[in-house]
Amino acid sequence: MNRPANLEDIFLEFFTYLIYFLRLSGYGEKSMSLCQALIEFNWFTPPIPGSYSIIDRLALFEPFWESGLPRFGENSANGWSTICKEKVFSYNEFHNPPADWEDDLLAKAGDLARRPNMWLAIELGRTQKNWIPWRRINEMDDDDDDVEDPDRKVLFDDISPFLYNLVSPESKVKLLFIFIEYLIGVENVSHFVREETFLSTGFTPQTLKIDFPFLPIQKMDPEVKDSVFYSFVRNVFTQILKVIEDKSVKSQFAVLWINFEAKAIEDSPNSNATSLSNVKTLIQKFLAENPTNVNLYLAYADFVLRAGGGYKSAHKVLKKCLDASEGFDSYLYHSAIEFELSHLHTHGDANRILWLLMLSASEEKYRNKEEQENISDLALSSKVKIIQTIYKETSKYDRLPIHTEYKGVLDRIYIYLWLVYFLEGIDNFEKAVELCKSVNKEVHRNEYIIKFRIRIYSLESERNDNKVILKRLRNIHLSSLQDFSKNTFFLQCILEHEDVVHSCSTLWQFILSSDSSSLILTTAQCLILKFKEAIDNDTTASGYLNKAFNLLIHSIEMSQKIRTSPSIWRLLFWIGHTQNTLGAQIDIYTLFYRSVQECPGAKALYLDVIYYSICSNFDAGTEEESNERLRSILNLMSEKEIRVRMPYEELDVLLEAEPDEGDLRCDDN
Repeated sequence: MNRPANLEDIFLEFFTYLIYFLRLSGYGEKSMSLCQALIEFNWFTPPIPGSYSIIDRLALFEPFWESGLPRFGENSANGWSTICKEKVFSYNEFHNPPADWEDDLLAKAGDLARRPNMWLAIELGRTQKNWIPWRRINEMDDDDDDVEDPDRKVLFDDISPFLYNLVSPESKVKLLFIFIEYLIGVENVSHFVREETFLSTGFTPQTLKIDFPFLPIQKMDPEVKDSVFYSFVRNVFTQILKVIEDKSVKSQFAVLWINFEAKAIEDSPNSNATSLSNVKTLIQKFLAENPTNVNLYLAYADFVLRAGGGYKSAHKVLKKCLDASEGFDSYLYHSAIEFELSHLHTHGDANRILWLLMLSASEEKYRNKEEQENISDLALSSKVKIIQTIYKETSKYDRLPIHTEYKGVLDRIYIYLWLVYFLEGIDNFEKAVELCKSVNKEVHRNEYIIKFRIRIYSLESERNDNKVILKRLRNIHLSSLQDFSKNTFFLQCILEHEDVVHSCSTLWQFILSSDSSSLILTTAQCLILKFKEAIDNDTTASGYLNKAFNLLIHSIEMSQKIRTSPSIWRLLFWIGHTQNTLGAQIDIYTLFYRSVQECPGAKALYLDVIYYSICSNFDAGTEEESNERLRSILNLMSEKEIRVRMPYEELDVLLEAEPDEGDLRCDDN
């Protein structure tokens, strides 16, 4: 029987949901092992006769997995194929995280620790630090005695049912991308790089994402600032680049690596010059291997900015790329224009932008301006030429696609409208949009063009505080939401300028009628940020939280999709807890028991309610009452087969003394 053409995509989508769900339920080591095993099984396969079945392949893989040898991403990992070829089963040491931090925590707390607080601190610590599967590091290790938590050890029988032979090269690359996104997330590479030039699987389940960077909600993901985690991610990138041969794909992972290093430096501002130097050396190596790759230069420029190098240093990188270009490159011009626009207010040079626009409109190779050349005259001439080309090009389409090839109609409209704006101002810009509309009636309903109009009017509103401009911008926002009702970009744009607290507003009614969890979360996030700003300014702020709470309650009643999103419930817990600190009386337990009916496997919900209702609640009762509440929640976790890393009974052994009344505050993070 012939298998469906999209069978591998179906499998990868299922696999992605599985690894996120396992991590959500507390089985982070198992989800990590599944990723490592599937990558080893598909990317590091030894030469195998074509007659071998999947069962035969699994039989060959089992000795490697059970050997305890380094696996994909770990230090000194050579890959399944190398091990089989060389038949060298040596045990290279890998860092199995020590429990010294637990001893330090216990020593600091002494006998004053309340048991629920201590339990939660250790449970969260183990969840964050023990993210890598345990394995023996030498042949003499006793499998059973050397690991206190048996769930940290992932056996071949645990992963073998999910191993699958991917045939398509595209699917194999998607698998690597899924793992990178699972480890570190994948942000936009920069604000001046087009998203459509990068890999996108579309598999990541948004409803299973539970992290909120804008709130001090307890984290369950790996402790990303930990040096072991950084080392692991770098190993992953290194090993990926060794096995990929396609230059284009290789450069995409190189860009993701550069982006990761930029984020690492942002998160650790005290990074020394040596680490910066190492990253720059790495980038130079990438550029030496692929000297004409525009995305690498753009990522380098973005890295320089984020690492504190400043506009001038980043501009030099882009200028070098422009000078080295071998011919007209629309994508490169587009990115350079975006870079200059993003720094227009701080290092504004409208003439530099006009020069780039003129060269792009004329489809010329980049060159420096000569003294006798008048930029405005050249730009005006280019504007006339490009609108003529637009007329010719748009006649090919009944509808304008969101993305076309880089020399396509949308790029030409982009250049034309920017030329009009800088040469003739905002009023003529709107006339130019109408002119494009007369060429093709779909221009006003094109997502790309609407985003572009929002950018132009936002820029103009910053340069010119004019009520007419603000009114036009608001109308564009509202119409964009009507045309693209689930697009969070348009919602975020309008929420920056609108107060959604008024129940009668059109915007609020629109949000209430939505069944999009991402839209609801975006609105709730905006309300919470407004609350935090109001608190900082000592003004009445509870209205924002009340509105966010009511919005989330309404949304879970209206939508099954939203009801089964742990993110929504976690946000409700936080809002309810915060409101209670301001004098409200919201029953967190009622919310909790409702949430676990809808999301029974989400461990984060249980840990959150333990923190909010017991550890940080000084009205939770006596020590004995708090212990009983904690035990009841732990029993419920056991019934739902949710993993607990720290058995409550183990506390007696660790503390070795009866606690006095006191408190150990848990770190929210």
